[in-house]
Amino acid sequence: MKKIREITKIGGILGIIVVAIVFLPFKIPYTIESPGKIKPVQEWGLVRGEDGRLMETLYNYKVGTIPHFTITQFERGDIIDFSLRPSISTGSFIFANDTVGTIYSSNLERDFVNLNSELKIAQALLVLNRRGQKKSIVRASQERYHYNLQKIAEHKKIVDRTRQLYEEGLTTKEDYEIAEGKLKLFNFDASIAEAQMNATQTGVKAEEIDLLRIKIKTLEDKLLTLQKRAASFMITSQISGKVARVFSNDTLLMIIDTSAFFVFIPIEWDKRKYLRAGQNVEFTVNGIQSIQTGKVTAIDNSIFILNGRQVFFISAVIENQDINIFPGMMVSSKIYCEPVPMTEYIKRGFQEAL
Repeated sequence: MKKIREITKIGGILGIIVVAIVFLPFKIPYTIESPGKIKPVQEWGLVRGEDGRLMETLYNYKVGTIPHFTITQFERGDIIDFSLRPSISTGSFIFANDTVGTIYSSNLERDFVNLNSELKIAQALLVLNRRGQKKSIVRASQERYHYNLQKIAEHKKIVDRTRQLYEEGLTTKEDYEIAEGKLKLFNFDASIAEAQMNATQTGVKAEEIDLLRIKIKTLEDKLLTLQKRAASFMITSQISGKVARVFSNDTLLMIIDTSAFFVFIPIEWDKRKYLRAGQNVEFTVNGIQSIQTGKVTAIDNSIFILNGRQVFFISAVIENQDINIFPGMMVSSKIYCEPVPMTEYIKRGFQEAL
């Protein structure tokens, strides 16, 4: 009986201790552990599509967006040649806006030659028409006009003599009328010659000059569009960073910005309520003794299925960056959450054990 009383007493004391631990207002530190993958702050890639087009994509892992995306397409039958800058190699550093490669297009070169030729011809025609006709043509038209004036002057004398003879009755009225008719024809020829002379001296009509100006402006606009397209064929890096080794035939170039590293960590959905932006995180990497530290920067709301469990992703920035840390590495992450009550801690322990 005495032994039973002692056992009961000890059990009661333990029960009181357990109840006190559970219901006393103190909290226990709580951490969440999960693997994660290291990503650079930014990544810019140049990829060749199946249809031959080139795609430039900039990924910003800090904010989780694609702030820049460009597609360069080529015409069917165009001969394309892409050349990477010879000095570029894996590990070399590239500054933002540096030219990393050039594209040659046979169609673009052909269009440049044709447009330049058309533009020069149109500009030459404008200059010629604004100056008027050639001097030889102008001189010939002037001589033709003066010749007609001489014919008129000489025929006037004939008309005057014929009229005098008609008045004296020495010629017929018909001869006089024929002479006057020829004079009118000579005057008409002189008017035509004068108009032709004026046309050769003043050049083409103003409307034709305006038409040439419009054509020149259209050709210049087309040439400007071609120049802009040619500028897009000079491929420049969108970020400063190192050239990464690529293992795909479609990826022509990959540049990573390693000024900061972010870790993407999958977390089971039922633990979301314990996470906050700004919480401290510790990272360990196999083969590296030092512990990397960081902070939670973003918590995603999207749900994914991983190993049959519902998870979401958080991102954390590494603050004390080790020189042996590289993008693509897998790390073990420990997130320091807010302390939880004993009941919650015990509950979490049972759930994680299942």
